[in-house]
Amino acid sequence: MTTTTHVPTDTNRLWSRKETAAYLGVGEQTLSNWQTLGRGPRCLHVGRRVMYRPLDVELWLEQTNS
Repeated sequence: MTTTTHVPTDTNRLWSRKETAAYLGVGEQTLSNWQTLGRGPRCLHVGRRVMYRPLDVELWLEQTNS
Protein backbone atom coordinates (compact mmCIF):
# COMPACT_ATOMS: atom_id res chain seq x y z
CA MET A 1 0.00 0.00 0.00
CA THR A 2 1.44 3.34 -1.04
CA THR A 3 0.45 6.60 0.62
CA THR A 4 1.03 9.99 -0.86
CA THR A 5 1.77 13.02 1.22
CA HIS A 6 0.72 16.47 0.18
CA VAL A 7 3.56 18.95 0.48
CA PRO A 8 2.46 22.57 0.25
CA THR A 9 3.91 24.61 -2.57
CA ASP A 10 2.09 27.92 -2.03
CA THR A 11 4.32 29.94 0.27
CA ASN A 12 1.91 32.90 0.35
CA ARG A 13 -0.50 31.19 2.73
CA LEU A 14 -0.29 29.58 6.13
CA TRP A 15 0.40 25.87 6.30
CA SER A 16 -1.55 23.48 8.50
CA ARG A 17 0.20 21.19 10.95
CA LYS A 18 -0.38 18.31 8.53
CA GLU A 19 1.21 20.20 5.62
CA THR A 20 4.13 21.36 7.74
CA ALA A 21 4.74 17.87 9.06
CA ALA A 22 4.74 16.52 5.50
CA TYR A 23 7.16 19.22 4.39
CA LEU A 24 9.54 18.46 7.26
CA GLY A 25 9.13 14.70 6.98
CA VAL A 26 7.97 14.28 10.58
CA GLY A 27 4.70 13.28 12.16
CA GLU A 28 2.02 15.73 13.24
CA GLN A 29 2.46 14.54 16.82
CA THR A 30 6.16 15.42 16.61
CA LEU A 31 5.26 19.01 15.71
CA SER A 32 2.79 19.08 18.58
CA ASN A 33 5.45 17.78 20.97
CA TRP A 34 7.97 20.34 19.72
CA GLN A 35 5.43 23.10 20.27
CA THR A 36 4.82 21.92 23.85
CA LEU A 37 8.58 21.86 24.50
CA GLY A 38 9.17 25.26 22.87
CA ARG A 39 11.10 23.70 19.97
CA GLY A 40 10.41 23.46 16.27
CA PRO A 41 9.29 26.16 13.89
CA ARG A 42 7.33 29.12 15.15
CA CYS A 43 3.59 28.59 14.92
CA LEU A 44 0.48 30.74 15.04
CA HIS A 45 -2.88 30.01 16.58
CA VAL A 46 -5.79 30.83 14.30
CA GLY A 47 -8.82 30.05 16.38
CA ARG A 48 -8.21 26.48 17.51
CA ARG A 49 -5.95 25.68 14.58
CA VAL A 50 -2.17 25.72 14.73
CA MET A 51 -0.72 27.18 11.54
CA TYR A 52 2.79 27.81 10.24
CA ARG A 53 4.27 30.52 8.04
CA PRO A 54 6.45 28.91 5.36
CA LEU A 55 9.16 31.52 5.99
CA ASP A 56 9.26 30.62 9.70
CA VAL A 57 9.63 26.94 8.80
CA GLU A 58 12.50 27.71 6.40
CA LEU A 59 14.24 29.96 8.95
CA TRP A 60 13.95 27.25 11.60
CA LEU A 61 15.41 24.69 9.20
CA GLU A 62 18.37 26.98 8.47
CA GLN A 63 18.98 27.55 12.18
CA THR A 64 18.86 23.86 13.05
CA ASN A 65 21.22 22.95 10.22
CA SER A 66 23.88 25.55 11.05
